[in-house]
Amino acid sequence: CILCDESTDASNLKQLVVFVRFLDKGKPHTAFLKVVDLRDGTAETIEKALLDVCRQCDIPMNLLFSFGSDGASVMTGRHSGVATRLKVYNPEMASLHCGAHK
Repeated sequence: CILCDESTDASNLKQLVVFVRFLDKGKPHTAFLKVVDLRDGTAETIEKALLDVCRQCDIPMNLLFSFGSDGASVMTGRHSGVATRLKVYNPEMASLHCGAHK
């Protein structure tokens, strides 16, 4: 599962924090991957940032089974949200809304 959240700091810099959740010997683990500076907060920009992080960390997109986010429309929009865009790489990928953001 790839998890991310976008934020804008006091200087108006947009950033994306990226985590991955995985099983190792049957036990779940969550690992921080990277903080990425974003030029804007569009779904296209966030998708590209996630793809770049996954490539840098040797994570094959077709093996990701879920995407977790804050549930914002840019993340979960059914026509062009990040989750919809990521389903190109794995059509079975589930989109999860983070419980802390509900």
